[in-house]
Amino acid sequence: MTLFQYPKLIVPDYNNVASFTFDDSGHFYKTGYGIILSDSVQESPLYVLGLLNSALLFQYLLKIGTTLRGGYVRFWTQFISKLPIRTIDFDNPDDKDRHDKMVELVERMLDFHKKLAAAKVPAEKTRIQRQINSTDSQIDNLTYDLYGLTDEEIKIIEESTK
Repeated sequence: MTLFQYPKLIVPDYNNVASFTFDDSGHFYKTGYGIILSDSVQESPLYVLGLLNSALLFQYLLKIGTTLRGGYVRFWTQFISKLPIRTIDFDNPDDKDRHDKMVELVERMLDFHKKLAAAKVPAEKTRIQRQINSTDSQIDNLTYDLYGLTDEEIKIIEESTK
């Protein structure tokens, strides 16, 4: 119970989309799991959050996880722990730049979701949703780059998410 006080990634028990989020306010969640990051990635939870919410890692989770009717997948630790988290070599300037770009995009995404929740006017909600979709696409593209996917491999992932 005391581990919930620490910054963590939160995910529901199951969903049909990648739906990880970050909690740094020490909340305890009645449903869903709190995922405490290992020491090796503790300093970069937003980087890991971007990877976990990417189309690439969600498609991988669909392949290795327990799937339910309607395209839902279980976000159980036994499956999430098998997701290949791309480590960053902070001595490599290109790697550090990719890391920093991912963190920037994830921060932007978290901000857009707060704005979307607070939006009252339909046109404003539509505008913010477009920004979310664009940022999500940028995160996916950066993830493909981080994992060194070819254009053909990207096409397979993109077609499977439609």
